[in-house]
Amino acid sequence: MSKPAAKGTLQRIADFAKRLRRDTRGIAALEFGYLAPIMMLMFVCTIELGRMIAIDRRFSQATAMVADLVTRETEITATDLTGTVGESNGGIYGIIRHIMAPYDVTNLTMSITPVQANPDDADDIRVYANTANRPPYNGGDNRPRGQAFALPNGLIAPGASAIVVESTYVYEPIFLSYLTQVLGWSNFNWEDRVVLSPRENCVDFDN
Repeated sequence: MSKPAAKGTLQRIADFAKRLRRDTRGIAALEFGYLAPIMMLMFVCTIELGRMIAIDRRFSQATAMVADLVTRETEITATDLTGTVGESNGGIYGIIRHIMAPYDVTNLTMSITPVQANPDDADDIRVYANTANRPPYNGGDNRPRGQAFALPNGLIAPGASAIVVESTYVYEPIFLSYLTQVLGWSNFNWEDRVVLSPRENCVDFDN
């Protein structure tokens, strides 16, 4: 290639580069391509976080409400907790479905444990009722009568009793479920515990 031809080719390339640099057509689409994934991720995270907070608040409220209802009673039977046969939302446990609505309660478990401190040793706390009249909700842990139960020192006075409601919830993300699988994360396992004193001296679970 002769020098004039090479010079002309370089000049055309330089002119094309100048025109390309000044050409702003499609820049908005390019910027949107950069920002769209970030904006979409922010949108998804906002929805997921809002859902997580809403379920967590209802979960804590359900635990506290069941504990409050149990401590109002002087006697409790299994029917009082679960309702009669064929009653879908009956009994004290029925409040759980109402509070958690519109979210599913399949991943929620709950148990009621009545405990009493030894009159001579407040740190010796044990379950004082049989399991027959306090069935757990969705397979929660049901501690047997006489089993030792750990509570913070000084929470119960010597000889006093308390109702302990423990619950768990497995939170399953909607939008981020695939991401958690890719990263090897497990579902979020929440735990809650409420300890309340009975309104009367004691709640009788054994008739």
